Amino acid sequence: AVRMSEQFGLVQKLDLAVARKAVDMLNLRTDVKIAINLSGQSAQNDAFREALRTLLLPHPDLSNRLLFELTESKAIEDMEAAANFLRWLRRTGYQVCLDDFGAGAATYAYLRRFDVDYVKIDGPFLKEALDNTRQRALIRSIVSLTRDLKAETVAEMIEDETTLKLCKELNVGYGQGFLFGKPKPQIDAPKALMVGKRKGFSESWG
Repeated sequence: AVRMSEQFGLVQKLDLAVARKAVDMLNLRTDVKIAINLSGQSAQNDAFREALRTLLLPHPDLSNRLLFELTESKAIEDMEAAANFLRWLRRTGYQVCLDDFGAGAATYAYLRRFDVDYVKIDGPFLKEALDNTRQRALIRSIVSLTRDLKAETVAEMIEDETTLKLCKELNVGYGQGFLFGKPKPQIDAPKALMVGKRKGFSESWG
């Protein structure tokens, strides 16, 4: 959906609509946390940034329950504008995650320029490490680098105990995937969006 909306020039409208829905849900349900995707194209767009600020400022109490995941579906051209906006989000109390790390060529450039709270390791990138020692070494280096930058790592697509064991061996801090729970069309129970485990995976952003 993100890539298609970028192709048709609608990604800012999509991201803003999702953010509005998340804010509405968080106001209704104080027992959940929500993570939403944020396209790099939106993060560097002046009109979108102002619209999101206008949406968020009346709800400071939601900042510890809403996380933004910056996607790398399309390369960011105005890195400074995007970096300034992400810094504003974090100063305001919102957490930021760099999504799909390892899926694109710009990920290290993003990590160098953007202050984030979490780095999400791309699922296929992780799966390759199951049978590839070089890939495991790369992920170990990502985990070490991320922690040096005062951020945490999240592993995507944990679907079996073998992958879970690998994540623990590589010291990945958080995880998400079908092993912990499958996506649902709506939030229907407390903590439905936090189904992984922390340090042995007791907590995760769904």
